[in-house]
Amino acid sequence: MFNKFLNLTLVHYIWRRYKTRIVSTVVFVGFCLLVNLLHQDYIQYSQLHSEKSDLGLSFIFKWGTLVLGFVVYCYLNRATHAKQNYQKNENKGKQTENRMKLDDCEQQNHQKPDPFSALRTKEKLRSKADLLIDKQKTKKD
Repeated sequence: MFNKFLNLTLVHYIWRRYKTRIVSTVVFVGFCLLVNLLHQDYIQYSQLHSEKSDLGLSFIFKWGTLVLGFVVYCYLNRATHAKQNYQKNENKGKQTENRMKLDDCEQQNHQKPDPFSALRTKEKLRSKADLLIDKQKTKKD
Protein backbone atom coordinates (compact mmCIF):
# COMPACT_ATOMS: atom_id res chain seq x y z
CA MET A 1 0.00 0.00 0.00
CA PHE A 2 2.69 2.44 1.06
CA ASN A 3 4.90 1.37 -1.86
CA LYS A 4 2.13 2.22 -4.34
CA PHE A 5 1.71 5.60 -2.69
CA LEU A 6 5.44 6.29 -3.03
CA ASN A 7 5.40 5.25 -6.68
CA LEU A 8 2.41 7.47 -7.38
CA THR A 9 4.06 10.38 -5.59
CA LEU A 10 7.26 9.91 -7.57
CA VAL A 11 5.40 9.73 -10.88
CA HIS A 12 3.41 12.85 -9.98
CA TYR A 13 6.60 14.75 -9.08
CA ILE A 14 8.34 13.72 -12.31
CA TRP A 15 5.27 14.60 -14.38
CA ARG A 16 4.92 18.06 -12.81
CA ARG A 17 8.60 18.83 -13.14
CA TYR A 18 9.26 17.45 -16.63
CA LYS A 19 5.82 17.59 -18.26
CA THR A 20 6.83 19.79 -21.20
CA ARG A 21 9.95 17.74 -21.91
CA ILE A 22 8.07 14.45 -21.76
CA VAL A 23 5.31 15.68 -24.08
CA SER A 24 7.75 17.26 -26.53
CA THR A 25 9.87 14.09 -26.60
CA VAL A 26 6.82 11.93 -27.32
CA VAL A 27 5.79 14.32 -30.11
CA PHE A 28 9.32 14.27 -31.56
CA VAL A 29 9.49 10.46 -31.52
CA GLY A 30 6.06 10.34 -33.20
CA PHE A 31 7.29 12.82 -35.81
CA CYS A 32 10.38 10.68 -36.51
CA LEU A 33 8.26 7.55 -36.84
CA LEU A 34 5.88 9.32 -39.22
CA VAL A 35 8.75 10.58 -41.41
CA ASN A 36 10.31 7.11 -41.52
CA LEU A 37 6.95 5.51 -42.33
CA LEU A 38 6.30 7.96 -45.17
CA HIS A 39 9.82 7.42 -46.52
CA GLN A 40 9.41 3.65 -46.41
CA ASP A 41 6.12 3.97 -48.30
CA TYR A 42 7.83 6.11 -50.94
CA ILE A 43 10.62 3.54 -51.32
CA GLN A 44 8.08 0.75 -51.82
CA TYR A 45 6.15 2.89 -54.32
CA SER A 46 9.31 3.66 -56.30
CA GLN A 47 10.29 -0.03 -56.35
CA LEU A 48 6.86 -0.99 -57.69
CA HIS A 49 7.08 1.58 -60.47
CA SER A 50 10.79 1.05 -61.11
CA GLU A 51 11.62 4.73 -60.49
CA LYS A 52 14.97 4.69 -58.75
CA SER A 53 16.20 8.06 -59.98
CA ASP A 54 14.66 10.06 -57.10
CA LEU A 55 15.67 7.74 -54.26
CA GLY A 56 18.75 9.80 -53.42
CA LEU A 57 16.63 12.94 -53.12
CA SER A 58 14.14 11.12 -50.92
CA PHE A 59 16.91 10.17 -48.48
CA ILE A 60 18.18 13.75 -48.45
CA PHE A 61 14.65 15.00 -47.84
CA LYS A 62 14.13 12.41 -45.06
CA TRP A 63 17.32 13.26 -43.21
CA GLY A 64 16.79 16.99 -43.71
CA THR A 65 13.31 16.70 -42.25
CA LEU A 66 14.60 14.68 -39.29
CA VAL A 67 17.37 17.19 -38.60
CA LEU A 68 14.93 20.09 -38.88
CA GLY A 69 12.57 18.33 -36.45
CA PHE A 70 15.45 17.80 -34.02
CA VAL A 71 16.45 21.46 -34.21
CA VAL A 72 12.87 22.54 -33.51
CA TYR A 73 12.68 20.03 -30.63
CA CYS A 74 15.87 21.39 -29.06
CA TYR A 75 14.81 25.00 -29.56
CA LEU A 76 11.41 24.48 -27.93
CA ASN A 77 12.89 22.58 -24.97
CA ARG A 78 15.53 25.26 -24.46
CA ALA A 79 12.90 28.01 -24.64
CA THR A 80 10.66 26.34 -22.07
CA HIS A 81 13.66 25.62 -19.83
CA ALA A 82 14.71 29.28 -20.00
CA LYS A 83 11.16 30.38 -19.19
CA GLN A 84 11.04 28.10 -16.14
CA ASN A 85 14.41 29.41 -14.93
CA TYR A 86 13.21 32.99 -15.36
CA GLN A 87 10.12 32.27 -13.27
CA LYS A 88 12.23 30.63 -10.56
CA ASN A 89 14.60 33.61 -10.46
CA GLU A 90 11.67 36.01 -10.32
CA ASN A 91 10.21 34.10 -7.36
CA LYS A 92 13.59 34.15 -5.62
CA GLY A 93 13.75 37.92 -6.10
CA LYS A 94 10.36 38.31 -4.45
CA GLN A 95 11.46 36.11 -1.56
CA THR A 96 14.59 38.18 -0.96
CA GLU A 97 12.52 41.37 -1.00
CA ASN A 98 10.17 39.87 1.58
CA ARG A 99 13.12 38.82 3.72
CA MET A 100 14.59 42.30 3.55
CA LYS A 101 11.25 43.81 4.63
CA LEU A 102 11.02 41.34 7.49
CA ASP A 103 14.58 42.14 8.60
CA ASP A 104 13.78 45.87 8.54
CA CYS A 105 10.69 45.29 10.67
CA GLU A 106 12.69 43.22 13.16
CA GLN A 107 15.34 45.92 13.42
CA GLN A 108 12.68 48.54 14.09
CA ASN A 109 11.14 46.32 16.75
CA HIS A 110 14.50 45.91 18.52
CA GLN A 111 14.85 49.67 18.77
CA LYS A 112 11.51 50.02 20.60
CA PRO A 113 11.30 49.08 24.31
CA ASP A 114 9.97 45.59 24.80
CA PRO A 115 6.68 45.65 26.76
CA PHE A 116 6.99 41.95 27.66
CA SER A 117 10.51 42.06 29.09
CA ALA A 118 9.14 41.99 32.66
CA LEU A 119 7.29 38.76 31.89
CA ARG A 120 10.37 37.16 30.38
CA THR A 121 12.46 37.81 33.48
CA LYS A 122 9.93 36.31 35.93
CA GLU A 123 10.84 32.93 37.33
CA LYS A 124 7.30 31.61 37.43
CA LEU A 125 4.34 32.85 35.43
CA ARG A 126 0.94 32.59 37.08
CA SER A 127 -2.42 32.67 35.39
CA LYS A 128 -5.78 33.81 36.73
CA ALA A 129 -6.63 30.19 37.44
CA ASP A 130 -3.51 29.85 39.61
CA LEU A 131 -4.50 32.95 41.55
CA LEU A 132 -8.06 31.66 42.13
CA ILE A 133 -6.74 28.30 43.37
CA ASP A 134 -4.40 30.08 45.78
CA LYS A 135 -7.30 32.21 47.10
CA GLN A 136 -9.40 29.10 47.67
CA LYS A 137 -6.52 27.43 49.53
CA THR A 138 -6.09 30.46 51.79
CA LYS A 139 -9.84 30.54 52.58
CA LYS A 140 -9.83 26.87 53.60
CA ASP A 141 -6.88 27.40 55.92
